[in-house]
Amino acid sequence: MKQSLFIYIILNFLAIQLLSLELDTVTNVLKVLSVIGILTIGISHGAIDDVLHFKKLKVNKGPFIFKYVVAIIAYAALWYLFPNAAALGFILISGYHFGQSQFIDYKFTNWITSNLIYLSWGSLVLFIFFYCNAVPLIKDSTQYFGIPKLLIWLIQNAKYFIISFSVILLVNFIHSLIKKKISFQNAIMELLLLFAISTSFALIDPLIAFSLFFVILHSYHVMIHEINFLEVKSNGEFIKTLLPFTIISLVGFTIILSGLYFLGLEIYIPLVTLIIISSVTTPHSFIMAKFYSSNDTYHADWT
Repeated sequence: MKQSLFIYIILNFLAIQLLSLELDTVTNVLKVLSVIGILTIGISHGAIDDVLHFKKLKVNKGPFIFKYVVAIIAYAALWYLFPNAAALGFILISGYHFGQSQFIDYKFTNWITSNLIYLSWGSLVLFIFFYCNAVPLIKDSTQYFGIPKLLIWLIQNAKYFIISFSVILLVNFIHSLIKKKISFQNAIMELLLLFAISTSFALIDPLIAFSLFFVILHSYHVMIHEINFLEVKSNGEFIKTLLPFTIISLVGFTIILSGLYFLGLEIYIPLVTLIIISSVTTPHSFIMAKFYSSNDTYHADWT
């Protein structure tokens, strides 16, 4: 069993037990811990894209960082020009990224099959989250300024996308089973994992449930890949590598949202948060896709 999966199951069990107490203090503490997890492990797992891109080589990273920032600005501009396209792109890119990191240890030889599995699995996670939390998500979306209508429509019709992506995933699983690129046991395990994630989304507060998936199953899992690739000698050395851009990201994010708050523009905070996250996610996802396609030294945390 993957170490990240074991931790995910244990934390979900603890969260369900604690939330069953129905104490506001307990719920609020868990929400705070969820935010802390996202702001630390969640952000940090994408804070060494420059190191991964250059394969540990000590070269001038100025041009790379410049292009990275330009990509962030360009995607933010897309939100202004074509918000619906930006929202759809964010969901699909995120879905693909989630799926790729989950299945990268399987050696699919068919490019189409592997990419369809990546996209369908990760998109299923997102649309299951939308489906399980449609009421609060739609309510919040209509209360704040600028949330794209397409995003609301996608949430409202999540069940149809769940069916569609489930069919795509199952067809490609069957194809991979026939070609012996994935074992029956592993295919069942991945489907059971989707069921576990769905159960978590259905039973636990949205913020807590999604943070458990994003922080443990995704970010922590990716960090294991990064640690193995970098061959760091200690956790301290790895943390030192993460710190510069993690701190820059946190400071920048805090300044922007604090500025909106003090200017009395709180109504824009959800939209701006969405824009920031998607604009950073896009270049990160492409860097990770290139990293996974060009390296074989990131093997996951199987024990």
